[in-house]
Amino acid sequence: MVLEHRPVGAAGFRALRQATTNAAGTYSFAGVKPAKNTDYKVRFAGDTTAELQPTTSAVHRANVKAVVSSNVSAASVASGQRVRISGAVSPVHDGNIKMTITGNGRVVTETSISMSQSQFTSTPTLTDFHYALTYLPPAPGTYEVRVDFAGDADHLGSSMVKSFRVTL
Repeated sequence: MVLEHRPVGAAGFRALRQATTNAAGTYSFAGVKPAKNTDYKVRFAGDTTAELQPTTSAVHRANVKAVVSSNVSAASVASGQRVRISGAVSPVHDGNIKMTITGNGRVVTETSISMSQSQFTSTPTLTDFHYALTYLPPAPGTYEVRVDFAGDADHLGSSMVKSFRVTL
């Protein structure tokens, strides 16, 4: 049995792993971890001595989520103090992440942060996109920071929510 894979954007399938069936006819492929959305199929070359015909499975897609992380500098700050919001998206992508800050149950601010690879001088070596900004909450209360990556052809979307409190 041959496991073939075609990562999104690749021209065709290529052999990835080989396995032998056990007495019950089952097989498995260990250690397969796609880095991005990937199509897989299994091919059996056939066995003329056992009169088994060649066959190929249906194509199955493994979707991979991008990883979004987010941090706030403090769980609680005094009114008038700034909060540092930072995080990363892995792997780096072209496109944007959307940051939404809600305070006391309503949207206070929304911003789009570009992850365009053209802004980096060492694109081939980057694996993550890092962001950081400071935010001045307008009033006391409970705030949530939501960071969303919508996804693309390579990866499914992902999001992260963090909260902090502003006291008098």
